Amino acid sequence: MARNSFVIFGISLLFFSLIAPSLLSTSFAEVGLYNTVFEVCTGNKQVQSPVLQISSDSEIKKVDLGKKLNSQTCVNTTNLIHAIEPNTITAKLTNSKVNVTITLLEIDLVNATPSITIDNVTSTEGNSGTSDFVFTVTRSNNINDISVNYATADNTASAASDYVAKPITTLNFAAGGPLTQTVTVSVNGDTTVEPNETFFVNLSSCVGCAIADSQGIGTITNDDSSTTNAMIAGFRSSEYGNDNQWGHDQSNPSYWINVAQQMSSKFPGSAPGGVLVVGELDGAPGTTTSTFMPFPKPFGTYPNVTFGTTDAIEPLLTAYDNAGLKVYLQVESADADIPMLMDLIMNRYKLHPSVMGFGVDVEWYHQKQYPDGRPLTDSEVNSWATKVTTYNPNYSLMVKHWDWDYLSNARPSNVLFLTDSEQLGSLSNATSEYIAWIDHFGSAQVGFQIGYPSDMSWWGNLSDPASSIINPVIAARPNANIGAVYWVDFSVLKVFPDN
Repeated sequence: MARNSFVIFGISLLFFSLIAPSLLSTSFAEVGLYNTVFEVCTGNKQVQSPVLQISSDSEIKKVDLGKKLNSQTCVNTTNLIHAIEPNTITAKLTNSKVNVTITLLEIDLVNATPSITIDNVTSTEGNSGTSDFVFTVTRSNNINDISVNYATADNTASAASDYVAKPITTLNFAAGGPLTQTVTVSVNGDTTVEPNETFFVNLSSCVGCAIADSQGIGTITNDDSSTTNAMIAGFRSSEYGNDNQWGHDQSNPSYWINVAQQMSSKFPGSAPGGVLVVGELDGAPGTTTSTFMPFPKPFGTYPNVTFGTTDAIEPLLTAYDNAGLKVYLQVESADADIPMLMDLIMNRYKLHPSVMGFGVDVEWYHQKQYPDGRPLTDSEVNSWATKVTTYNPNYSLMVKHWDWDYLSNARPSNVLFLTDSEQLGSLSNATSEYIAWIDHFGSAQVGFQIGYPSDMSWWGNLSDPASSIINPVIAARPNANIGAVYWVDFSVLKVFPDN
């Protein structure tokens, strides 16, 4: 609670007529001080709801001065005040034989010029029509008439499609009236799966007030169902994908868009997409604890993470946005903390509509200590699956290994369990391997990363390797929850030549 010194204006006669007789008889009567003006002499301030304690040699009396006392002028009545301390006034009444101490017990000093703020609103958009986003504009007191302007502005949401713009409009607050008013913005409903979007309601030109918070943020949360059970068909790409004869790196998005579209055309009802490796081991397998992020280091400390000088991922995602692809952003984490990596990557790229979630290649999880990666716990999978939805409620988590024992027994509904098994020996062995993978995970979503060079001896003879490998699996388990089929970048040129 704020404290300050004050002086008393116009009180001498009041003390004579009301207080002095009682003091001389050492007994207080009820003191009617509700119209007495108390002034604080430190700038443009106002006394709000003060309580005084008046004491003499024999009795103590508390006096509530009312809810509000205003004054426009500070007058120092030195003939009455002998000493002013921060919380106490010692006064001696003229012609009185009794010393009276008036002590300030409770006081709240507020700016006479009111401040004004606006809150934030988060809500869903609905599937049709409009939804009302109601912002509350609040002033700190209602002493005087004030007015303030407001208007909407785009951020990631667009007035052309996402909400109905508000032109500059004036809110008028009357003296003695309510402390709050509302601003309603209509948000357009749709059925498009998209990231959360935001727009602003900006305050300006306050007359008789000071703007303490000038911007309300409207967050439109996506409430549309993604095609969780629709298969994504496409590619796995990395910067080191061209390390062998038939491989390709990920720097040419037009090539990978073409691969995704060709893959999707092989599986009716699927959508084009891929796995984009963002975090790579920073060093040789089995020797490093660090992962490399191909973008500049943001402010902060990030153990076991190194960074590039330019952003190599942003132009890829922009191209995939425009092509309508859906991609996981995958890390080879080494000893870097997964939630930290998730924050680094998803906060940077979550506004791209092509992003569908975050992926962990478990083979490289604490790989220096564990040659095939450290097996995940149920707690890790559950917590990561929950965390990824904090960036977008429709995001999924992808975890990958060739051995299902490394992927825990947790089965969150938004997790894709992806196998990258290789050296399978034959098409029939591959079919059996993938059926067993489906059966192990039951109703959970599963996926397959196919086309490794180690198996080219048998799939290289197939006229259409991707469909020849996966269609027998679909036929054997027609009700399986197959979420993805990705052709790996190490052999992609063999099946999808770069034209």
